[in-house]
This record gives sequence, C-alpha cells and structure tokens, in this order.
Amino acid sequence: MRPNDHTEQDRAAYVPRFVDVGGGGSKYVRAALDVMLGFAVGMSIVAGLVLITGIIGEEAFSRLNDAIEYDLFVRAGVGAASIAAAGVGIALPALYALDSRLYFGRLEAAARRDRAIVPSARARARVATAPARTLRKLMMWCGFAALAVAGLLVMLLVTEPDAGAEPAPWIGLVVCAVVLVAWIALTPVLSASVDRWEARTYLLTADWEARHNFVEQAEERRRAASVDDAGPAILASRTTWWLTWATGATGAALGLAVVAWFVSFVMRKPCRRCDELSYDEPGERFIDWLSATSGVVMAVLAVLLVVLLVAHLVVLRMREIAAARWIADGQPRRTRAERIERFLIGRRAAVLFAQGLVAAIAPAAIVVAFADIWFDVYWADAAIALPFAAAAFIVAMLIAVFDADAAVRESNALRAVLSPGDLTPKTVAARVAAQRVARKASKAAV
Repeated sequence: MRPNDHTEQDRAAYVPRFVDVGGGGSKYVRAALDVMLGFAVGMSIVAGLVLITGIIGEEAFSRLNDAIEYDLFVRAGVGAASIAAAGVGIALPALYALDSRLYFGRLEAAARRDRAIVPSARARARVATAPARTLRKLMMWCGFAALAVAGLLVMLLVTEPDAGAEPAPWIGLVVCAVVLVAWIALTPVLSASVDRWEARTYLLTADWEARHNFVEQAEERRRAASVDDAGPAILASRTTWWLTWATGATGAALGLAVVAWFVSFVMRKPCRRCDELSYDEPGERFIDWLSATSGVVMAVLAVLLVVLLVAHLVVLRMREIAAARWIADGQPRRTRAERIERFLIGRRAAVLFAQGLVAAIAPAAIVVAFADIWFDVYWADAAIALPFAAAAFIVAMLIAVFDADAAVRESNALRAVLSPGDLTPKTVAARVAAQRVARKASKAAV
C-alpha cells in the first residue's frame, strides 16, 4: 500500500500529538494507590481527632470519659494509626513500583501502535523512576527501622533482666534480623534490576525527548489554525472562584476556632496536674463564653466545610460532563488554558470521591475494631466495624477502576480537539505567575 492510499482516519491517527495512556493491569494498581492515599489522609485525621478529644475528655469530661472507656479508645486509635502508618509506608512504595512496571508496558504497546505520539508529562512521570529503585529505597528505610528497633530491644534486654523471660523481645529481634538480611541480600539484586530497567527504557524515553519540541510545535500550529471557542460558561474559573474562596475561608476560620477553644481551655487549666483556675468578673464570663462559643463555631464550621467539599466534587463533575459534551463533535478549536488545565493534570471527581469515601469510613471503623479486639472496649464491635471498612475499600476501588478508562478517553478527546500541548504543574504555575506580572504592569501603566 502506497502512503497516499491510507484513509483519512488512518492519516489522522498518525498526527503528532501528546496522549494519555490507560488500560491494562496498571489501572487497578493506580486505583489501589489512590485509595491507599485517601486512607492515609483519613487515618491521620482520625488519629488527630482521637488524641484531641481524648485530651478534652480527660480534662473536661472525666466522668463521661471513664464511663465510656475513652482512654482505652484513645490508645486503640494511636495503636491503629501506628500499624496503619507502617502498612501504608510499605504498601505505597510497593504499589508505585508495580504501577511503574505495568504502565511502561502500556506505553511500549502504545508506541508500537502509533510512532507519532508522545505520552503526556503525567504519563511519563509514572515511569520516570525505576521500580527497583523505589523498592531499594523501601528496603533501605526498612533496614534503618530494623536497626533502630533492634537497638531498643537490646537496650531493653540489658536494662530489664525480666524482659528476657518474655518471648516478644526475642521474636522482635528475629524479625529485625530477617529484615536486615533481606536488605543486605536484595540490594545488589535491585541495583542490577535498576540497570536493566534503564537499559530497557532508554531508547523509548530518548525518542520521546527528541520529538517533544516537534510535537509541541505541531500542537501549537493546530491550535493557532483552530477557531477560538470559549466553551461552556461553567468552565470559566470565575464561576467557581467563590466556592474556592468559601472553602479556604471556612478552613481558616475552623483553625482559628480550634485555637480559640484551646486558649480558653489553657486559661482554665494550664497543665494536666494543675488545679482549675478561677478569675474575677468579667474574666470568668469571658472564658465561659469563649469556650462555649468556639465549641459551637467549630461544630458548625466543620459541617460547613464538609458541605463545601462535597459541593466542590459536584461542581467538578458538572464541569467534566460539560467539557466532554462541548468537544463531542470532534471539531478542532482553541480555548484559554485555564479552562481545561484541571481536566488534564488534576484528579477527577470520581477519584476524589473514592478517596473521600475511604477516608471518611475505613479509618474510624478500623480504630473501633482495634478498640474491641485489643482493648475490649465494651461499646466497640469489630464484627460490625470491619465489614464497614472492607466495604469502603471495595466500593472506593470499584469507583476508581471504573473511572480510569473514562478518564483516559475524555482527556485524549480534549487533547485531540484543543491541542493544549504538554501541560504540567510547572507550566501552569509559570502561566499564573506571568498573568500576575502582566496585571501588575497594566495597573502600574494606568
């Protein structure tokens, strides 16, 4: 077949362009990564809330605190958070390494199908680090942690002779020894794997780098030749600035309310073993008013912040739908970069919802289960809590996985129609900075 015998569709497929690549097993790993990040954030928040409410309960509501065994629940929260931190610290690097390995296979397959494409900066970033390099760093930190724990256990055995009668310290030393041996044995293997990875990826990544400027210029030419189209009004940043401003202001106000409550608490009882202080009027009334008012304001602002965050997700999803319908006809056009940047380099509404779902349910449920299993808190029930945690993880994973293909399809449709170039957070930051400078210059000229 001669070159001119290709159909119009075939020739269009070989247009130099930036693309996102998806599919395959990497989408499941990426979904697990997103869900795990949401869980980590949620567990951090839950652990902080448990500690704060534990301090408040012990000092201000001691009878209620004792009645519901909240001190044991606080210990459960700290224990669960510690175990979760260790698990997440191991799981995240391992998932990053697996995602990089699987995703590079998808990029290789895409390059074989169409030599004209260059993966987007977001796609290239996922394979920028060799999987073995990530695992080598993980093993190094595990080795350092094992050395520290082993040192503490040896000190315990030396200073406390009775500790040697317990099996736990000796089991801990054996585990530390296994980790150290694994670190020493696997480091050369992982280093060799890094070399093999770099040899495998060199030609393809060098080809992307060599053609990057050419593809950028090709997209710029297509953009200049296209019709200017502002698109749906909801894509304009001015339509959502108020929501962003309200969310930031609410978060700042919530932080001030927390500080005000702690000030009132410290003024009443400066330290744990200090006696409660009393003040002359109007100081006494002011402290009571500050404590009560800041407590009510914290509750109201916390609810308002959750509502605003949900509104953010709803508006983001509406903007995603509007953008997809806008370019559904496939006709080339151009628009201002700030209208579409969010869809090409930011997280989608479905992923954010999945992360929020697992952050809101799973950490709290795990802490409750931990309180039942390890501390036998009478009102905690692991048989109820653990299914909730498992359901949150499963539903979040399903949402993230099912949205993965749609995310790639919609972003590539935007790229094909709008030819936006290779957007990155750095280019977006540079554009915003340039716009600020231009606005200041225009004001100075006036």
